[in-house]
Amino acid sequence: MLKENYGIESTLHIGLLRDNTCEYLNNKESQYTEGIISFECEKLIGKVNDIKETTINMPFFWEAYNSAHKHFGKYSFQSIPSSFKYEEDVLSFLGDLGYQKKYFVFYP
Repeated sequence: MLKENYGIESTLHIGLLRDNTCEYLNNKESQYTEGIISFECEKLIGKVNDIKETTINMPFFWEAYNSAHKHFGKYSFQSIPSSFKYEEDVLSFLGDLGYQKKYFVFYP
C-alpha cells in the first residue's frame, strides 16, 4: 500500500523498524519500561498470555516486572495505600532497579 500510494518500499521501513526495535530491546531503560507496562496491563486486564515467549531474553524486563509485582502487586482499588506508604514502595521499587533513592523527591 505504501508503494502504490506514495512510492515507498515497505521492506525499507520493516528493516528500519527491526533495527530500531533490536536497539530498543537491548536498552536497559526500555526493558524496564516494558516490564512496568506489562505489570500494569496485567493488573488492569488480568493475566497476560505468552509474556514469557516474547520477553525470554530481556533480563531487565523481568527485573522491573518482578519488582513491580513485589512492591505493587497487593494494590487494588479497594486497598489503595496511604501516600507515605505508596512513596516508600515507589522508592523501594526504584532501588531494586538500581536507582539511588536520594535523587527522587515527591512534591505535594
